[in-house]
Amino acid sequence: WFVEKTTKFYGLNKFQRRLELVYDCAKRFIPSAAVSMLMEPHAAFGFLPLVALTSTTFNPSAGTTADGLVLQSYSHAASVSWATIRAAAGNGANYSASSGNFNYAQSDTTSGQWLELIRSIFCFDTSALTSSATISAATFSLYGSGAFENGSFLPNVNVYSATPASTSVLANGDYAQIGSTAFSSSILLSAWSTTGYNNFILNGSRLSNISLTGISKFGTRNANYDVSGTVPTWVSGKIWEFQCFFATNGSNEPQLVVTYTVPAVGPANMKTWNGITEANVKTMDGLAIANVKTWDGLA
Repeated sequence: WFVEKTTKFYGLNKFQRRLELVYDCAKRFIPSAAVSMLMEPHAAFGFLPLVALTSTTFNPSAGTTADGLVLQSYSHAASVSWATIRAAAGNGANYSASSGNFNYAQSDTTSGQWLELIRSIFCFDTSALTSSATISAATFSLYGSGAFENGSFLPNVNVYSATPASTSVLANGDYAQIGSTAFSSSILLSAWSTTGYNNFILNGSRLSNISLTGISKFGTRNANYDVSGTVPTWVSGKIWEFQCFFATNGSNEPQLVVTYTVPAVGPANMKTWNGITEANVKTMDGLAIANVKTWDGLA
């Protein structure tokens, strides 16, 4: 359910570079657990603690965390107004497709009437973040597999909250469970990439939608008509469609990249060093700790 994790250490003051150099040098000669002792305030070194800045990429996992489309559709004999199709309860869902429409609308041949509207939901297990994480940035991304319109609608798409009945399967009623407060900047159909990822950088105030200990849920909707309530200029029998790859494709999957910090492990949490109580560690390589003034020439 996640494919990549990278970690960097950052200091909280002007000693950042000093901390990095000490860490790199020390880890070549002493156990990593011991190196962490250098990363907390110490009378001999005067450093401030590090924090670990980590970036992790999460993907939906078929059968565990669902991703797919939810829709409302009608027959030609029963097509409805734009207001009606927007407010409908939903009568279709698909969370097993490998790719296809995740946002779609179709007009009827009857003036002012509409046949179908598609929204989508994406769930990610982000529990690996843990409750100690502090999120600083996140990007929700979909790899485009197609884009088309023939009605001059100039539609766009954006990311919103979602509250599906289940996070492992999607149901018809989930169509009505996608929010209306934008999480990012919308992307126009004309700008939708079909050869790479389309990135929605989450607004800082929306980072709280990411669960530190469970499932994070996102929905996608058309912004300039579906969310706003503005009625598209009707053209007979026309469509727009945004397409992407879903998790069951096995590659180019939807992804959520989360950047966050976690507290660095240091002496406050380390009670012994190679079986010796921390308080009894007096020397390093035969040199009294209090007399260590430099490390590889670094003051």
